[in-house]
This record gives sequence, structure tokens and C-alpha cells, in this order.
Amino acid sequence: MKKVCKMKKMLNKIKDYFYLKKYQLNKYEIIYPPQGLGDILILLVGLQYLKKLNPKKKFAVIVTKIHFKDLCEIFNKSYDELLFLPNIKKIPSFVNNIVEKIYSENSSFEKFEIAIWNSIGIKQDLNFNDIPQINSNKKIDELFSKGIYKKGKTVLICPEATTSKNCFPKNFWIDCADKLRAIGYTPVFNSCKKYGNYPSILYDLTSTINFLNNAGHLLGFRSGLLDVLGCFSNAHQVIIYPNNWEKGDMPYLVGFDDAPNEKYMEDGSLNRLFPNKHFDEFIYDEKINLMEYFEEIL
Repeated sequence: MKKVCKMKKMLNKIKDYFYLKKYQLNKYEIIYPPQGLGDILILLVGLQYLKKLNPKKKFAVIVTKIHFKDLCEIFNKSYDELLFLPNIKKIPSFVNNIVEKIYSENSSFEKFEIAIWNSIGIKQDLNFNDIPQINSNKKIDELFSKGIYKKGKTVLICPEATTSKNCFPKNFWIDCADKLRAIGYTPVFNSCKKYGNYPSILYDLTSTINFLNNAGHLLGFRSGLLDVLGCFSNAHQVIIYPNNWEKGDMPYLVGFDDAPNEKYMEDGSLNRLFPNKHFDEFIYDEKINLMEYFEEIL
């Protein structure tokens, strides 16, 4: 049985290799970005810039999860081929493997976005102003027009993050939802899990953006999803950063070991990336009164 599994894995590697080799032979630059929403967003903004400079240049982007694919489809003019390979393990040497370039012991950088743009040949700082338009979604709009949720008075709570370590006490997010409800908001969780008796939703990216645009507010744990929502939505967002990063967790980020939590927030700040929008950002501290950020809006 083990031999059969090993053989299947080997055959899959060979299959992936020749599948990608076909694009290389057809003069595509094949890119394997870090598999996170924030990283892929930054890459797509960079590729959009390069395509405008040289429309004949051909790019193929590898992604491994459906929501990464959703994001790429929003930026469908940034590349020529989207390669959805959920089971890929070995990245061939002819692929531009950005993960190896920037997240290694030998690399160092001060800003994630600059590192990613440099990895595809962009030697300048870009902005996020020239992004595709997201069309409205009638079904999402009706959730608010029919009063299922309160337009402008709903808080989308995003409690989960893949890369950050949990730093919250048990029931923290449910307690937040209770307090939000007490001051007049409708809390809705963005999760496949159930949090207390509160509603949970899990839509594709464009529907989630539409939901947030109608809701008007977000409370969330810093994650790549918040990069995307921050980029495409003008909603008020209260963002909590972890307080438990330690020295050595990000050896490639210059200055990280001097003040890990502060450097992580400084580099990942949505206020820095999207300066014309409304973000309240802070490192988690149990003494902070989160509701102050919402009460002042009422």
C-alpha cells in the first residue's frame, strides 16, 4: 500500500512537471507566489503594472486554493494563464518561486510588498489605486434591503488567521459580538464555524466584499483576507494584531527581532498600504476597550 502511494506521488510530480514545462516552452514566465491572500494580492498588482508596460509578456500564475483562484479571477487582466494546482509539492527550477526568493534564511527586506514586487523585476514602490471594480451582488444587496441585516449597522467579524498565532482568551470573539449587539450593531461571523448563537457566513471573495460594503464595519484578526477587504472596500475596519510574535519568527524581516509585534504591525499596516481609508489598528491588549472604536461611529 505504501509503495502504491509513493508511486502515485511520483507520478503526480512528473505530471505537474510536464504540465508546467509546456508553459515554459511557450515562453510564459511561470510564477509560484507565497500561497496567502495578501501575498497574491500584492503579486497581482505588480503583474498588472508589468502587463501595462509590456502587453506581449506572458505570465502564468500557480495557486493552490479556491479563494486564491477567486482573487486571481478578479485581476484577470494581470496574467495570461491561471494554473490551479491544489496538490503541487515540488516546484520545478524553471518556475519563478517567490517563496524561495523572499522567505529564506538568506533574504532580508523591510516591506513585504517591495520584496514581492522586486522578485518579479519591479524596482519601485507601487500603490493600490488602480484596481479592478467589483460589481454589486443582487442577492447580497437584498439581505440588507429586506432587513435581514442592518445596512451600515452590521459588523462582519473575521476571527481567524492562518499565519498569526492565536492570542485571545476563550470566548473572546463571542464576548465582542455580545458587546456590539448591546450598542446597536448586528454581528455576523465570517467563518465556517459557529460562534455562539450568531450567524456565520462564508462566501466567495467578491460576495464577501459586497457584504462588507453593505455592512459598513469589520472587526478582525489580522490576516491576508483583511488585505483584500481593505483593498476593495471602504468600510470602517477595526483590526487586531497578535501580541505573541517572538524573536526569530521572521528572520527575513529587517528589524523584526528588535520589536516583533510592533514590527509586524508596522509592516502589515493597512493604514500604510491604503492610506485614504478608515482603519483602526492595534496590537491585542486585554485592557483596550474595543467598543470605543464602534461607539464613536454611532
